[in-house]
Amino acid sequence: MNRFIKKKIDLKQIFQENKWVIFLVLAKLGFVFFVIFFSYLFFDFNQGTYAVNFIYPEKEPVSLKSAFSAWDAKWYFFIAENGYGNAMSSAFYPLYPAAIKLLNFIAKNSFLSGLLLSNLFTLVGSCFLFKILKNDFNETVAKESLILLLLFPTSFFFSLPYSES
Repeated sequence: MNRFIKKKIDLKQIFQENKWVIFLVLAKLGFVFFVIFFSYLFFDFNQGTYAVNFIYPEKEPVSLKSAFSAWDAKWYFFIAENGYGNAMSSAFYPLYPAAIKLLNFIAKNSFLSGLLLSNLFTLVGSCFLFKILKNDFNETVAKESLILLLLFPTSFFFSLPYSES
C-alpha cells in the first residue's frame, strides 16, 4: 500500500473554507494602500529622510512608488536584480530576493513582484494560522486572533515589499 495518498486539490473548497480570511486580508490590503496613497497626496514626503537611505534605482525621483517601497524594500529589489554585490546587501537573507527574482521572469518588475509576493505570503500565512487556531481552539478564537494580528500597528509591513510577510 502506498504511504502517500494523492489528494486532489480543490480550489473551490479551499476558497469556501477561507473566504472570511481572504476578505479580511484584502480589506487590510485596501486600507494600507488607501492610507499610503492619501498620505502621499496630502502630506509632504520627507525628502531628507528619503535622500539618506539606500535608493535603488539610483537617482530615482520621489513618487508614489517610493512611498510603497522605502527602506529595506529597495535592498530586496537590488539583490533580486544584481545579487549580493554590495557589502551592505549581505545583511539581508536570500529567500525573499530569490522569490522576487523568480517572479520577475513573469512580471518583469521587482516592485510589482515584491508587492504580489508579500500579499500572497500574508494571505497563505493567515489561512494557515486561522486553520491551526480553529483546530486547536475554536473559530471565534481564530477569527479574533487573526483580526488582532492584522490590526496590529506594524502589520502594514505584511502588505508592502518586505520579507516580514
